[in-house]
Amino acid sequence: MDRKLSILIVDDEAVIRRGMKKAVESLDDHYEVVGLANDGETALELIHEQKVVPDVVITDIYMNFVDGIELIRELSSSHPAIKTIILSGHEEFQLAKQAIDLNVQSYLLKPVSINDLSAILLKMRSEIEANEQEQEDQATYLEMKKNVEPYVRDRLILDLLEGRLVSDEHLSLLAPFLPFTERDPVTIGTVRLINIESIKNPEHIMQTYAIKELLWKRMFKDREGFAVIKDSQTIYFGMTGEVTEDVRENLNRLTLEVEKNYQITIKYGIGSQAGSYEELPRAVGQSLDIIESETVDYYEYPFEDESELQLAFSVGNEEQIDFSLKEIMKKITRVNPSQEWTAQTLNELMYRLELILSEIGSPYPQIPFLGAYSKEEMLSRFEKWIRTCAEERKALSHQKTTSVLIEKVRMYLKEHYADQDLSLQKISDVAGVTPNYLTQEFRKVTGSSCMQYVTEIRMDKAKKLLRETDKKIYEIAERVGYDNPYYFSNAFKKNVGKNPSKYKSESSGYNEPF
Repeated sequence: MDRKLSILIVDDEAVIRRGMKKAVESLDDHYEVVGLANDGETALELIHEQKVVPDVVITDIYMNFVDGIELIRELSSSHPAIKTIILSGHEEFQLAKQAIDLNVQSYLLKPVSINDLSAILLKMRSEIEANEQEQEDQATYLEMKKNVEPYVRDRLILDLLEGRLVSDEHLSLLAPFLPFTERDPVTIGTVRLINIESIKNPEHIMQTYAIKELLWKRMFKDREGFAVIKDSQTIYFGMTGEVTEDVRENLNRLTLEVEKNYQITIKYGIGSQAGSYEELPRAVGQSLDIIESETVDYYEYPFEDESELQLAFSVGNEEQIDFSLKEIMKKITRVNPSQEWTAQTLNELMYRLELILSEIGSPYPQIPFLGAYSKEEMLSRFEKWIRTCAEERKALSHQKTTSVLIEKVRMYLKEHYADQDLSLQKISDVAGVTPNYLTQEFRKVTGSSCMQYVTEIRMDKAKKLLRETDKKIYEIAERVGYDNPYYFSNAFKKNVGKNPSKYKSESSGYNEPF
């Protein structure tokens, strides 16, 4: 393990945080303190926002907002790889036992011994090092296996497709690589690179490999199949099931994409289904025979798709926006219309959508100029414009949703600040979101976290009760959500700058003991 073991220290007492940091740094160069947090909520924020990603978290149990037990429970769920150490006093031993049930690796008894700290960190470092080495060895093995398997598979498939004698031994080797059995119906096709000769060697085969990868992405996203290279001009592919309309649409898209990106013309042919391994060479021959055939369908203005796209933007349906856009792109790409028709249709779609966006108050970029570009570039610019509009629409919906959410949470906190069981998790459950998401969004709007906001409300209520009533301090603590008057006094002093007794005395001339 060449890198240092990274450690996050969590304690609400600054002197302990500094002392632990100094103790860790005094050990040797194998350890590094990457962060300090004064409570569990702050620690979670640092980790969730990836400002700090420690190997080990050393935490106290008793803290404001999110205590050590809550912190450990959250980390065991969201970051199980992080190891945890509890700082425990004698009186906290029962809580320390509870933490160990949550998979805490160890605990340190206060006051902390340097020898104990060193032994625990050394053990953890050894465990992490062993785990990382195991993962590295596994990754190396998988990489080697991945590099060898494709070559073996492709050679066996080519033998099968081209009718070379294949032994039972070869078939048994081939079986694990194919997504179908010997008797499953398989559709075979061929992609031929027409003008590959115009590309100088040794680029031929590299271009062919790149096109094969594109073919794989287009054809086998939602179905089983294979694609193998015969030579620098020919790619065979096979798939289970019938040849549906989306198969031809994907092949047409591939044709346009390859011409745009590689300046290579490709043609494809699809043979009949093969019902056995013996029928595969016949299906390959059929696909080669029809390699020059093309189909172009007449295509009218996409009124129905336009209506669905406009409706999706009106209601802010992201999935429907994406689906409608893909349908429009798919239909235009499939039939290969004229450049003039393409420009006219895409401009009309954008102009009409612009009116909808203006009505709902969603920002949109300037409509791009299309006239001087190829059809492929027109479609690319159209898609980019639509997706930018979709991002703006998403931001508008998010802004409205977030405002409603935060206002709901603020009202809840104002009504329930006196709840002694109030926690970030409880507030998140009421809001219907995760604690991390709520903390981030609440801070964006208010500038503080939920629990800091609660503390502000509690302190304002406490100051009012101290000024205007004769209630005892422990009674006021209970009224504003603290079951422990010493916790209340400590929090009050941190926020107001003086303890409750002094504040009451200065405000009313009345000094009340606890």
